[in-house]
Amino acid sequence: MNMQKQKSVILLSPVNILRASAGFYYIANALNERGYCVEMFAHIPVEMMHEINSLPFPVHSLYEGALGKVPRIRHLAFQRKIKRNYFEKCDALVVNFTNPVDYCKLGVEFKKHYPKKPLIHFCPELWVPGEKTKITDEALDFYLGHVNTPDMLIDVEPFRAKLRSERLGLQKPVEVIRNTLPLKSLPEFAPAGTLEKLAGRMLPKDKHILLLTGRATIAMVNEVKAIMDNVSERVFILWFATGGDQALAKARDVLERDRAHVAKSVSRFDLLSARWEADAGLIAYSWRSVPTLNQEYAAPSKLFEYLATGLPIVSYGNPSVKALTDKYGIGICSSEETPEALAKAVDMLFARHDFSSLREQVKSVFENELSYEKSSKDVLERMCSLIDNGA
Repeated sequence: MNMQKQKSVILLSPVNILRASAGFYYIANALNERGYCVEMFAHIPVEMMHEINSLPFPVHSLYEGALGKVPRIRHLAFQRKIKRNYFEKCDALVVNFTNPVDYCKLGVEFKKHYPKKPLIHFCPELWVPGEKTKITDEALDFYLGHVNTPDMLIDVEPFRAKLRSERLGLQKPVEVIRNTLPLKSLPEFAPAGTLEKLAGRMLPKDKHILLLTGRATIAMVNEVKAIMDNVSERVFILWFATGGDQALAKARDVLERDRAHVAKSVSRFDLLSARWEADAGLIAYSWRSVPTLNQEYAAPSKLFEYLATGLPIVSYGNPSVKALTDKYGIGICSSEETPEALAKAVDMLFARHDFSSLREQVKSVFENELSYEKSSKDVLERMCSLIDNGA
């Protein structure tokens, strides 16, 4: 527990921490529990803002107020508010370092004016020269010019942390906190039938329920359809998808009702409580060419959310996930990066003679090896020391 004068930590996230980048939320929560005065600014959509009321520390949304309806003014006003009202009074700034790079620029400005205050980058994405990225060349150049500005960098995956250090010529070691979740954040199992209520329809009793979460892009819909077309008819895909009503409706039109269902995304807490009613978790990516480094070395939060509730996983065989499945026996990776191979891996998982006992094994591995408590302890101690003592 931080017994000094209460330090103020501001956290900035350009993504919706209610549905993505859970690791950033867990850092904020861990600091809050250690006695720091935590305040977060994040891109929380208007329709989800009611969910922030239950969070244990203040969270402000980009979309608050009248200016939240005008995109460019909204961004500028949000950044100005942070600079004017929070830079001087806070003791440290933690940035969820992902696209867009506006918050990277805010961090550089913060460090310029307050060099003794720690700047910490939480890095769920990796951008390096010569690799395909979703940011502009101008933004990439800015980022590459300031990679050594932060006092601490935290990656979410060991393989990628090593690549980050090697490819970017970093002067400081890269810390790693996996994209996992705390044991104490796991809700009690909801009553039987809750998963059906969340899905908004009856689920087949004679089929294996394969759970999937993620955005309902056209490419991802095609990916799921290809998996559905090649997997056994005894498998039913339940997809909790983020996206607008129109995108979800199009996805439902493409997928067969008796083989799959697209449900509107629900809160992380609600889905965690009901995951036990599914049989396995699916990790699929919608690429058709050479994957980016972020895809190739991804071990996303959904993977650990599956494991935390005892769901074995089926995934493409990227090095990060394959290392976990090989070491801990928590599921199966496909032999090739195709939906057909992934469908085959799904059937192989459900055909295992020890499948009924596998779930207990998965839950045990998570609790004893892969929980947030295990992954974050040493890094959080170093972070707190940095915040307490200054850069």
